[in-house]
Amino acid sequence: MAKTKEIVTKSSNSPPARFNRQADDVALGGTVGAADMALPFLQILQGLSGPLKKDSPSYIKGAAIGDIYLSVLGLRWDGDEGVEIIPCHYTRAYCERDPAIVTGPPINTYAADDPLVLNTPRGDKGKLIMENGHELQETAFHAVLVDVDGKWTRAVFPMRSTALKVSKNMNNHVMAFEDEKGEQLARWSKRWHLTSGTATGGGNSWAVPVLTMGDWVDQATYDMGREWAKAAGKLTNLAATEAAQAAKAAEEGSDEF
Repeated sequence: MAKTKEIVTKSSNSPPARFNRQADDVALGGTVGAADMALPFLQILQGLSGPLKKDSPSYIKGAAIGDIYLSVLGLRWDGDEGVEIIPCHYTRAYCERDPAIVTGPPINTYAADDPLVLNTPRGDKGKLIMENGHELQETAFHAVLVDVDGKWTRAVFPMRSTALKVSKNMNNHVMAFEDEKGEQLARWSKRWHLTSGTATGGGNSWAVPVLTMGDWVDQATYDMGREWAKAAGKLTNLAATEAAQAAKAAEEGSDEF
């Protein structure tokens, strides 16, 4: 079960029976698109993550490095226990960052086929270093469904640095999904179990995602995956979405986004 911040509510999970709505009632409430909502982002907590800092608005008592955190909703799962996810849509982008600034939103974002990215040389450590000294950080953005207490919730799971290997391995498996006729199946055909492990290098250690492939989804879940894939595809630039939400949170004095 997800561990959450305390939220006081007096409403039940099920609407009253008197809600005999008409088919077009929802439309009367206005049009809410992706730009009007804060999109939850899934992350593996590291040492500088907000939920671990007592002076942070997003602080969660008992949170630890390696725990899995879902922003906006403020949900946390133990890194050893993990959470079920379903990958629905994938895109890759590059985020421009100043190496001297460890946290905060990226300075800019670029598509993987942007000429600036393609023409930026790699430095001694294999990193893409711009003329101004900034680094172009490759990021794999996976639009996923997350199992929150038995209900699938839309989110985005960015993978960077050493987590890119995990992303590529999952993509390799996803591309091999086939039916009995040998025809390729959609990436949301199976669920995965996300936990965390530890990587080391240069005398340091950090948490990394660990993904274990699970069972085939049922038809209802498959349909939800298809709808999220379609919607995520229309967002076109998940890197920009993440950056915009991080920048807005920084303006409001919070590291929660």
